[in-house]
Amino acid sequence: MDWHAKWIWDSGEEKPRNKWLCFRRNVTINEKPQSACLHITADSRYELYVNGARIGNGPVRSWPFELSYDTYNLTDMLTTGVNCIAVFVTHYGTSTMQYCLGRGGMIAQLDLVYGSGSKQTIGTDRSWKCKEHDGYQRNSLRISPTQAWMEIFNANNSLWDWTLPCYDDTAWENSREIGACGIKLWGMPVPRDIPFLRDEPVYPKMVEGMRIVKPVGQVVSVDMQEIFTGEVDDRVKKNILGYFCTVIRSPEDMRAKIHFPIFKWMGIFGRFKLNGQVYEPDSEPCTVEVSLQKGDNLFIMDISGIYRDILVHMCIEAEAPVSFRSPLGGNGGFICVGPFECKPILQIGENIDFSVDKENADYKKFWDIESEYELKDFADYIKYVPSDHVCSENIMTIMICQNVISASPVSYDMQNMIIPNDSFSLIEPRSGGDTEIIVDMGREVSGYIEFDIDAPKGTIIDFCFTEAMQGGEPEYMNKMFNTMRYVAREGRQSYRSVIRRGFRYIVIALRNYNRAVRFYRLHTNLNTYPVAELGSFKCSNGRMNELWEMSKHTTRLCMEDTFVDCPSYEQNFWLGDTRTESLANYYAFGAYDIVKRCLKLAPKSLFRSKLPESQGPGAFRNILPAWSFLWIMACREYYEYTGDKELLAEVFPHLMVTAENCRNYYINEQGLFQINAWNLLEWAKMDTPGAGVISHQNMELYKALTDIAYIAEQLNKNTEKIWLTDFANKLKKAINKYLWDEDKGLYFDCIHSNGEKSKIYSIQTNIMAYLCDCIDETRTERVEKYITDLSEGKAWIGSPFMTFFHLEALFKAGVAGEAILNYMDDCWDEMLREDATTCWETFKNTRSRCHAWSAAPAYILSAFVLGIRPAKPGCSEVMVDFDTSGLSWARGSIPTPLGRIDINWEVKNQSITVNIRGPENIRYIIGNKVKIHNNTKILINGQEIAV
Repeated sequence: MDWHAKWIWDSGEEKPRNKWLCFRRNVTINEKPQSACLHITADSRYELYVNGARIGNGPVRSWPFELSYDTYNLTDMLTTGVNCIAVFVTHYGTSTMQYCLGRGGMIAQLDLVYGSGSKQTIGTDRSWKCKEHDGYQRNSLRISPTQAWMEIFNANNSLWDWTLPCYDDTAWENSREIGACGIKLWGMPVPRDIPFLRDEPVYPKMVEGMRIVKPVGQVVSVDMQEIFTGEVDDRVKKNILGYFCTVIRSPEDMRAKIHFPIFKWMGIFGRFKLNGQVYEPDSEPCTVEVSLQKGDNLFIMDISGIYRDILVHMCIEAEAPVSFRSPLGGNGGFICVGPFECKPILQIGENIDFSVDKENADYKKFWDIESEYELKDFADYIKYVPSDHVCSENIMTIMICQNVISASPVSYDMQNMIIPNDSFSLIEPRSGGDTEIIVDMGREVSGYIEFDIDAPKGTIIDFCFTEAMQGGEPEYMNKMFNTMRYVAREGRQSYRSVIRRGFRYIVIALRNYNRAVRFYRLHTNLNTYPVAELGSFKCSNGRMNELWEMSKHTTRLCMEDTFVDCPSYEQNFWLGDTRTESLANYYAFGAYDIVKRCLKLAPKSLFRSKLPESQGPGAFRNILPAWSFLWIMACREYYEYTGDKELLAEVFPHLMVTAENCRNYYINEQGLFQINAWNLLEWAKMDTPGAGVISHQNMELYKALTDIAYIAEQLNKNTEKIWLTDFANKLKKAINKYLWDEDKGLYFDCIHSNGEKSKIYSIQTNIMAYLCDCIDETRTERVEKYITDLSEGKAWIGSPFMTFFHLEALFKAGVAGEAILNYMDDCWDEMLREDATTCWETFKNTRSRCHAWSAAPAYILSAFVLGIRPAKPGCSEVMVDFDTSGLSWARGSIPTPLGRIDINWEVKNQSITVNIRGPENIRYIIGNKVKIHNNTKILINGQEIAV
């Protein structure tokens, strides 16, 4: 790509907070081009329009030093005459766990080739017009610590038709050139390495309910993150000492309730003083009854603790409205005081002290303040919160803090809003409250909502997206703000959201409207990685069929521009999740490019950390060693399924750096891996402290080293193979010498940093020892006995993610297939009973209800019940082996790089017939579990073979 275009922005701030900019350029074309390609990228994200039509968005997530650019073929979209290239860009102004803060910028280049052979290049420069889009409210809230900003849109401030050639942009400013492509800020952009995501309309199943509601009070959210810490470019948690203060102005003496409705994962509340009286909130969330005096009421809250985002969310329910004033006369209504101490919690393989001294003299002295005047003594600590960091449109808080006045029947005409027809749902104003409508998509979706309405000017339409209903009530996801507000202009209008969300239910509240609203259409534009549903599974156990389909759908929704953990809360690329999601994808879809992209992206964090970080690319710097090692295992598995040596060669240097750093920095005197990091394996009560020797990590490292040695062999890297094998053998010896309890006949969870051996012998640790092949062979039988006790699995394991490994271990140990299927049925039972359409993050009290680290059935059932697994890299040979116990038949399809394999087996009277159809250039190896039947008949592509 030969770049001539310039990076451009407006004349304002370099790193504006939550800013939306419009760029446009009219291009006159005198003859139809033979080809027209537009190359584009932006910081932070863009949407592209050509002659008013939305073309796409991007870029895909990437590290700043290799920012991705997209290429669009516009040949059939451009006409002779005037054409408009319009780009809508948002700059976050803060880092997320998917994005590292850069500066606002956009670059685009249109390359035209004509039939005569002549060429024309039109690139971004100062001739492009730009203007801020005032329709998007900038003092919004972060959706979650991992994502950017909640969407608040006022259609009365919108720039209608600005993407069309006829739009008059003479009042817009000319763009400011930042520099040529390749400048140090971003480096030279790299081409996108995956296809564009699918964008398909999906209509809801039904309007589920309708009722009249009334919010109970005044809502305010105060974002102190940047003000308090002075940082916007990292997403690590911090241990802080400090306070939040305001003066609540009351028109009269009155009782009031202060609601703190948001969990501390997304907000802060703690002990507070109001006019000197101390209150101690004792639950999460909580409501506190207080007394307000007429006039000024000094409010001081202790916000000390460990938080990723420093925000306070309140709803004040009182007989009359109150207002907020900044103490000591500042603007914005609020101040924060501190930090008296602030320590980042960096789990990056280093011994970092992040404790704070709660005996800090100034911190303790401030709590004794009784009057606003005394604040002057702490002037050096006081920071005024600007008004653009204060939001009164926290839709989640509004919807949680409301009273239900009455339920309304849902007439069939109300269903028109979700049916693709020419009719509409008529929503009349209701006295005494707002109209709330609950829409069921019928299953979990991930995408951009779009709607078409006719409404009076100023109508407020609030959207809250959730994944479940409980007892007829929406299960509000109050550990994130999965919400949106739309303020209508007068008349007929349509809108497509600019934020992708995961959800099943939509709670829609209509407020402030004085005539009937006509709701013509509501749907979601499903936005996931483009796949064909090549895999399939059916068997004689209907519950297994449900689990396979549920797991397939979960996996698809968690395939974006990378694999993500979930489409709602985080949308985050976690390395450990990617290994399990890849395996499910191999059997459900056979989409290999997304796996390749993830495996290449994962180690790029080595530029700042000694091991590949737990997730990225983003500003949350964190090492989770199990995830680093699972990435290595996933590299080998990718090769086994695809035969792609190019990927091995590309990642091999990163694999070696990882292994060398483990040896050079984290092997202790006993020869064991020891690190200060996030030492998680799963959400369960294991003994895995942040420091010390963690047993499961040593086992995973051993497996990772043997996998790198295997990869070295494939690449003819003999010197490296010898070194890796020696390292692995020494580690295995140390594991069995120091982490084994002979009396218990099991491996214990850890050796604490003080040298004390753990008293916990978790099944998880022993499952990893078994799967990673690091058990002394004289001990295997004792470990097998423990991990194949299925009651132990149910007692210990906290998530379907860990059950994924347990199921692998059960098949490896030769446990009867019927017992394994019953165990899997039992584990996923509650999801099926609650009509879940996707797999949950945990078995009980789950946060996310769509989490593909839990999609084990898509892999397990295809690999071990249909029984097709690669025997040679690239599936040039496959093993066909399965245990038929508990089933009378199974059939399905398995994608491979060489083509699809269809298999159908049936057992009758202890005889089995297996019918396989697949590519002729695949060799099919029949396993012993198939051969044990009294009469075995195998047909491959219609030809019976001897067994």
